[in-house]
Amino acid sequence: MRVNAADGQLVWRFRAAPEDRRMGAFEQLESVWPVHGSVLVQNDTLYCVAGRSMFLDGGLRLVRLDPKTGRKLSETIMDDRDPASGDNLQVHVQGLNMPVSLPDILSSDGKYVYMRSLPFTMDGKRKFVEYIDVKNQQGDDVHLFSPTGFLDDTMWHRTYWVYGRAFASGHAGYSQAGHLVPAGRLLVFDDDTVYGYGRLRKFYRWTTPLEYHLFATSKKPDVVQAGAEKKPVKKDGKSAGTSKDLPVARFVQAWSNDVSVQTTAMVLTKDTLFVAGVPDVSDEEEAAKTLSQPDTERRLADQSAAFEGRRGGLLLAVSPKDGTKLAAYRLDAMPRFDGLIAVAGRLYMVTTDGKVVCLGTDGKPLQAADVTVAARPDPKAAK
Repeated sequence: MRVNAADGQLVWRFRAAPEDRRMGAFEQLESVWPVHGSVLVQNDTLYCVAGRSMFLDGGLRLVRLDPKTGRKLSETIMDDRDPASGDNLQVHVQGLNMPVSLPDILSSDGKYVYMRSLPFTMDGKRKFVEYIDVKNQQGDDVHLFSPTGFLDDTMWHRTYWVYGRAFASGHAGYSQAGHLVPAGRLLVFDDDTVYGYGRLRKFYRWTTPLEYHLFATSKKPDVVQAGAEKKPVKKDGKSAGTSKDLPVARFVQAWSNDVSVQTTAMVLTKDTLFVAGVPDVSDEEEAAKTLSQPDTERRLADQSAAFEGRRGGLLLAVSPKDGTKLAAYRLDAMPRFDGLIAVAGRLYMVTTDGKVVCLGTDGKPLQAADVTVAARPDPKAAK
């Protein structure tokens, strides 16, 4: 790692050592010790992580630097051993869940630095090594994270962003965090509230169709019992019917709205919540019941075309107070996943046609769009 001074400005350059090895990744040569994502500067300290996995090529290194001089303040080595006992990290495996061992874009709330669900103290030490059970969502290290990393844009149905501290994997685990804490395909937050675009509550289970909504909830929402559901029962590996009624816990929402935008980007400003994506033209739950009907086939084809970027994009502005629509516009191209930010009264958006678009009070007005926003009647219900 080097710091170069040019025209009075510091320019960070991350360079592999001469003896560094290369590997093939994503159809190109890459270092076995990449600096993942970007650096994080917090409280006059720069944090970065190098490496690919705690189980490969000597593990990961969390490095703290002085951003003014580049002087190394500390280096935390994280390999396949528990630093306290010397045991392999796999002794902490619980079911299909392992301790965090992959890097990600770092974040911080001023108390901790986070890599996925793993918190570090500000001096670069892991708060814990073991896997944290998904039901253990209370603590001073509640934060926004993605179990598969902030750069994962696959939107796989078994993963989603979480404002909490733990996640569970597997067919019986992936839905649990979504019942207990704010969760969704995308989340943003302010001092008190989390806003999200995520699946309807009844779809946090095994299901073929998925339907989504825009919602708001407290950072520390109440969790209530909201109905009951039956779960499949197997005996000797074969289906044996369903269980008795099991109580279902749900976190309480402030509001919940249906929107006709499949959201792939979101940003919160002082007075407005902006969401962007592609048209949502198909009700998956209804489509699953009428797959052979021509109208259903047409809508599904239109939805596929929208996901491929052939129907352009939509930008929706709603009120953070109640989710009501303020404005809606058409976009020439669909936004990239999480490709929307707000700076100095303007929106900047990265689109799939390779452009960075600046939206503000100047320039050519966008075309208005007919976007439906409908309040759901009972956001506290099991649905």
